[in-house]
Amino acid sequence: MIEITGLEKQYDEVQILKNINLTIKKGEIFGLIGLSGAGKSTLLRCINGLVPYDRGSLKVNGIEVKDLKKTEIREFRRNIGMIFQNFSLLERRNAYENVAFPMHLCKKSSSEIDEQVKKMLQLVGLEDKMANRPRQLSGGQKQRVAIARAMVTNPEILLCDEATSALDPKTAISILNLLKEINQKLGVTIIVVTHQIEVIEQICDRMALLQDGKMVLSGEVQKVFLENPTPLRSLLGKEIIEKKGLFFRILLDGEEKYRKFFYNLFHDTNIAYEIYEGGIRDFKNSSVFLGTVKILPKDKQKFTEYLKERDILFEVHENGA
Repeated sequence: MIEITGLEKQYDEVQILKNINLTIKKGEIFGLIGLSGAGKSTLLRCINGLVPYDRGSLKVNGIEVKDLKKTEIREFRRNIGMIFQNFSLLERRNAYENVAFPMHLCKKSSSEIDEQVKKMLQLVGLEDKMANRPRQLSGGQKQRVAIARAMVTNPEILLCDEATSALDPKTAISILNLLKEINQKLGVTIIVVTHQIEVIEQICDRMALLQDGKMVLSGEVQKVFLENPTPLRSLLGKEIIEKKGLFFRILLDGEEKYRKFFYNLFHDTNIAYEIYEGGIRDFKNSSVFLGTVKILPKDKQKFTEYLKERDILFEVHENGA
């Protein structure tokens, strides 16, 4: 578990992190999202001790990071893997040697290194690319090597700093699926820093949005998207609903349920409605319909009861008189 309380970081006169309070649970995939300069990467580097923080508390499995001595920080970092946007591979070494590098630093035996490296390359689907150097690999394959290298010491935590930003959409999806597989198979806590909302949707259990060094929202991914708060809409570049009227933000499991719901709604209730915006979205463990429906004020109670009877998640927004 990672517990962050009142965390602050300043470079010269610029406050990068401002009173960050956050708990990341063991075994979850947690997403940190925000625009460039929001403080996401700095927070990530505070977690693994690469960047010292000025004030507040940051505990990883009960250990206060700022209290670690130089000799202790090396051992601490062995339990935290990290991957980057630019892969950071050693160009003169092949895939096997890149993955083996952290184990050599830990002074592991040759037999232990060989067994673990091959196991990790098999996990990421590159057992046939062991002899290839980075220049002989595609972008997606390079990131897989980087993931294998980060996981070779069996860390409990994996930090991902814009890990899919340099990849094409198809390759990015394959890397996200690999991270999900690692999380499910090995129980590794994964923290994902990104500016891409699709990454948050597809693999994260919970999320936090950083804006100018402040954490402006956090929560379960589906719930945050259902509530559709102003900071999220601002990040997505979507206009806030300004039309007068009564709006219901609803979440339905799967495309089939979505089609049946709107087909049955009018026939069952005679409620007239307008789908203001929405569509099918792919979250970590399911595809859902997430959208906003406008109805007449006189139908508010009837529509509310209809949703509750069917255990449908919803939020109500009333604008104007």
